[in-house]
Amino acid sequence: MISFSFSGHETFSLRHGWLKKGVDGVALKALRLVNRAIKTDVYQNARQKLSQKSIKLGLADWLKKEDADEILGGCLPLHPTVALIVGHLFRRVAQNERSLFAFLTSGEPFGFQDFLDRSEFTEKSPPLYRLDNLYDYITTALGGSLYAQTSGRKWAEIEAVLNRMNDAAKVEIKLVKAIGLLQVVGDLGELKSSLDVLAFAFDDEKSGAIENALEELRNRSLIIYRHYNRAFGLWEGSDIDLDERVREARLHVNPNESLADGLTKHFKPKPTVAKRHSLQKGTLRFFDARYASTVDFDAQISESLNDADGRILYAIALDDEEIKKLVEKAQSVNLRDYKQVLIAVPPQVTNLREAIFEVACLRWVKADTPELANDCVANRELQARLAKAEAQVQEWLETLRGTSSRNDLSSESCL
Repeated sequence: MISFSFSGHETFSLRHGWLKKGVDGVALKALRLVNRAIKTDVYQNARQKLSQKSIKLGLADWLKKEDADEILGGCLPLHPTVALIVGHLFRRVAQNERSLFAFLTSGEPFGFQDFLDRSEFTEKSPPLYRLDNLYDYITTALGGSLYAQTSGRKWAEIEAVLNRMNDAAKVEIKLVKAIGLLQVVGDLGELKSSLDVLAFAFDDEKSGAIENALEELRNRSLIIYRHYNRAFGLWEGSDIDLDERVREARLHVNPNESLADGLTKHFKPKPTVAKRHSLQKGTLRFFDARYASTVDFDAQISESLNDADGRILYAIALDDEEIKKLVEKAQSVNLRDYKQVLIAVPPQVTNLREAIFEVACLRWVKADTPELANDCVANRELQARLAKAEAQVQEWLETLRGTSSRNDLSSESCL
């Protein structure tokens, strides 16, 4: 049996240590509201299985495993993918909590109450409200107003694809609705239209049905697979094959360029201001920054400071042998001649070369594909791929800068 209560007495509180860092505040508010609303004992057998699968897929990695049953399981019969997306969706297309309340309590077609009225509940196989159900509710409840919003084009694209699927199987239609809905919501980490997430979202389908349906949709040019984020998207009609252009770029971009040269070319280092010194002394002091390899280390350390008060020299190595050589070089330098130079030798650069190479290839595509000027679909995808690739390198650089700016510089990372 499923019942509702909004009296405010049945709430869950945030115990100390319940949530990890990076909590999704929008999703949490929606989960809190749904937990307060739904009271059921029908889903006891499914709670742990569904909640733990959500955690395993990384859909809510800000929750701890031991508490996922209570939080996500308490939202059933909303499938976890719906429970985690519904707050973000209503925030984008409607009036946030008020619309979520209406979704749960009103008798509108395809809404939650309508689902309960139409579904047959059994202990062995209780039904779940899934992403395609949510799509049907949103498009029915809001209708044409969806197309007047900032995300209107995305809703139109979903509708256009569905209009081309007159003879499609039901599972294919479900998948298109789910993929489109996840595209509307946007970046939610691992909660994306990947094969694993889609298979989980429709785990009532027979084994292999999701894979076969996705392959059929790709063959009919209704969806595409984006390798850069390992997720499916609706095909929007681009004439440029970006994967082919990236393969072409890999033939033109030097894959053996040193890490230091690649970083200098694509991620020119910014000066570092000595903030505490400036605040205490009232004088602005700044260090310029350089990347160096085993080849140009000597030239970089002896380069003129010009207007800078000092220099941070990041000695970038590809492997342990190069790290050893750079450390030896740093220790052999006559520091009395370079008192204003700080030498940093990062201990780990795992996957950095490939990340920089990916950025270089995507920038080559951007510069050497004039057709992009008239293809907004391909241009938008290229910008998304480039932003993701650049963010991976920037994340490493932020770690590097944080290491070199600590008050107590360890000998492991800085000399």
